[in-house]
Amino acid sequence: MRPTPSIPRVTTVEARHAWWAPGRRRLLLAAAGSLAFASPHPSGAFAGGRSRSATPGDSTAISLPEPTGPYPTGWRGDLTLLGARHASYTDTQSLLPQIARKLDLPAATVERSVGTIAPDRWGAAQRAYVTAFFDRRLYGRDSGLLDHGSPRYPKIRFSR
Repeated sequence: MRPTPSIPRVTTVEARHAWWAPGRRRLLLAAAGSLAFASPHPSGAFAGGRSRSATPGDSTAISLPEPTGPYPTGWRGDLTLLGARHASYTDTQSLLPQIARKLDLPAATVERSVGTIAPDRWGAAQRAYVTAFFDRRLYGRDSGLLDHGSPRYPKIRFSR
């Protein structure tokens, strides 16, 4: 499939560095040819990553192989979603609470997988920030959302 001529092509998708900590996930966005979305498993098993700390409950730094191309040189953002967990970045975020209600599973089961953030709030925040990133990068439209936080999404923190 050929890219639309008026839209610059995003040429590389690479996850470079990510960190896992209980109750926190980071969404890494980078422009100028690269987009990095990092959501590694706490064990470090993500794209060949290795865990530097295997102690349960500790922050686990993931070391990923160095990219083969140049580092991104454009806008970069490191966004943290407070209350999210590993499965918050999957369909499990929406499905597990529904399944848990039907099967009468304890709330702790859901929280261990998807954290404490409500699926509708997380989905809205994710759509807003990813859309703002691509609008800025591909269309040159800047909503300002990537320059500062928004009271509309209080669980998103900038970690630059």
